[in-house]
Amino acid sequence: MKKYPVIIIFLITMLLVCGETVMAKERLGKPLGVLANGVEDRVVISWEPVKKADGYEVFEKAEGEKAFTKVKVTKKRKIVLRKKARGRRYQYKVRAYRTKKKVIYGKFGKKVETMTAKDSTSTIKNFLTTAITPVGSTMYIWGGGWNKEGKKLRSQKRKGVRIWMHLLLAWILLAGCFWFYIVVYRSVNEPVTWLERTNTSPAVHTVSEIRQILTGYKEFFSEDMVKHLSAERSFGTYVIPGLKAAKTVDSKTGITDICTSMTPQGMDVTEDSIFVSAYCHTKRHNSVLFEIDKKTGRFVKEIIMPNQTHAGGIAYDNLKQMLWVSDYVDGQAAVSLYTMEALENYQYDKTKKPLPFLETHILEGLARNSFMAFRGGNLYAGYFSLSGDSIINRYSVDFELNEQNKEAYEEMDEDREFFGNVAIDQEWADILSQVQGLEVFGNYLFLSQSYGYADSKLRIYNRSVVETEKYSLKKKEEIKSFTLPNRMEQICIQGGKLYLLFESGAYAYRGIPVNCVDRIISVDLSDVLSQLDED
Repeated sequence: MKKYPVIIIFLITMLLVCGETVMAKERLGKPLGVLANGVEDRVVISWEPVKKADGYEVFEKAEGEKAFTKVKVTKKRKIVLRKKARGRRYQYKVRAYRTKKKVIYGKFGKKVETMTAKDSTSTIKNFLTTAITPVGSTMYIWGGGWNKEGKKLRSQKRKGVRIWMHLLLAWILLAGCFWFYIVVYRSVNEPVTWLERTNTSPAVHTVSEIRQILTGYKEFFSEDMVKHLSAERSFGTYVIPGLKAAKTVDSKTGITDICTSMTPQGMDVTEDSIFVSAYCHTKRHNSVLFEIDKKTGRFVKEIIMPNQTHAGGIAYDNLKQMLWVSDYVDGQAAVSLYTMEALENYQYDKTKKPLPFLETHILEGLARNSFMAFRGGNLYAGYFSLSGDSIINRYSVDFELNEQNKEAYEEMDEDREFFGNVAIDQEWADILSQVQGLEVFGNYLFLSQSYGYADSKLRIYNRSVVETEKYSLKKKEEIKSFTLPNRMEQICIQGGKLYLLFESGAYAYRGIPVNCVDRIISVDLSDVLSQLDED
């Protein structure tokens, strides 16, 4: 009988332990990373997912209210509350729940607070009006002033100089704030969006506005060349998708996310599609490839790449049915590749994973791989230099031929090594700084050159000058150059069309919409070449 209390205590302990284990399995965690942002009369609320949760309850407490009230039950991890009072402060908290015979609730996450925008806006006009307003018998201008009775009267000349100096300082301050917002803030912060998939609408301009911008560059865009740009369905222009919102993954967590700072870089055209590469300007998300139907102009899908590569250039290998992507590995210029079959079969909604590259190869001889083109079994690659000269190299991607001629390649340049399946054929050319794109076609070689808000340049050279092992592609060697809108990136030629890609529609740059082009522009190559014959 004396043993029974011990046994009873043991059994009770085991029951408590088991019960605690069961309860632990039933328990839900609290939502982490709760964020709330007021956008006009809307509030966007998001949080990290909770394991084993079936859904979430969102509670709200407006300014002046004493208690929280439930405003939303959702299975998503991001909601948008509309028609909120302007200029009012709101608090929010979120908890998870799971339904299993009965509803089990988790603990509330951290309370967050936000405020919707006020109806009124401040302008430089009302700012200056306030700054130069009499107060009593004295007018104050940022701490200085004069008494109307003349006790501290200053000369009219000194008053005028002081006023103008402070106005100048005000303009400088405002310009500095504007520059900080455009150049610094927008480069590291993404705008909030309630979109949940890649947008396919124009980011900035209508087609007619684009046409008006292009007609300002009459040397290149003649009236005849822009006639086909009157409507989107005429296929002269293609909307660049994903400039406002692009489906991708968070680079740290691997969770599906929407990026609002995708910046287009590379482009190439196949028989049926246009591919555009883009990277996240804030470095929070994986880079992507956008596929556009060449005939209809409709967005097909996004291909999420496995890293944050800048993807400055892409090149379609029509011989081996591959797509080459500029890459950067361990501090070295590189190229990665996809098979067209893999791109065609990829569906992120099914896999929920980025598409891994088939292969990656180091490109020896380049500081970085900024742009590329593929022609005649050769991969042409070069790097962008802000100032000073740069180079283009030519690489053979015929793997079997490379192996057969390995000794010949090594003899051609003894200082270089044979890297995997990519061999150094020969160093190609010295080129100008600020080159963003390259194309080789027929008897011509095309370079796109741009940086910042200055106008871009399309430079055309005779291909015969590149037949030597070492040559130069500078201004003096060019046949013709054209001035085009700013921030032109990769160019390519396919099916008798010259395609031009611009990055000026990206969030980081469209804050100053100076001749902003948020479309891919295509023109008849014959129209361009005819202007060479005229010279």
